[in-house]
Amino acid sequence: MVKMMKKGLFTALIAALCVGFSACRNDDFGGYSSDNLVGTWQLTRQYVLEKTNGNITTKIDENLSSAAQKTTVYFSEHSDGAVAGPKLPLRLNTNTFRWSMSGNKLRIMPQGQDNIVWVVEKLTSDQLTITITEHDMDKIGVYDNFYQETYRRVSRD
Repeated sequence: MVKMMKKGLFTALIAALCVGFSACRNDDFGGYSSDNLVGTWQLTRQYVLEKTNGNITTKIDENLSSAAQKTTVYFSEHSDGAVAGPKLPLRLNTNTFRWSMSGNKLRIMPQGQDNIVWVVEKLTSDQLTITITEHDMDKIGVYDNFYQETYRRVSRD
């Protein structure tokens, strides 16, 4: 009888653990809420590091402080987005887009352009940091590029 109770308790414990672990998706860890993204953000810093065959070909670390350099990005609660200003965000070639967010992946869907996936490194009430890392190779060499932009919140539209 005691043996059957132990076996039943063990089976119940295993079942509870299985249910508990299956409820956790990978993107639950390090993920951010898209509600925190909604609003207007102003570009404050750009960092670019491009390498060819291990050698740095471009390195830019620029704090954008003058009004002429300011770019704003708007994310609506209806998944629309817009950009205003002299610099377009990472890999974006248009001023309007659709967006979605899952975990720490921010998918930008511009019309007439391939989708772009930004990795959200930081999203707080007043700061957004996004990155793109690229690795490519051809007959000439190996290319490793890292791009990062930091924004500060202007409003919660």
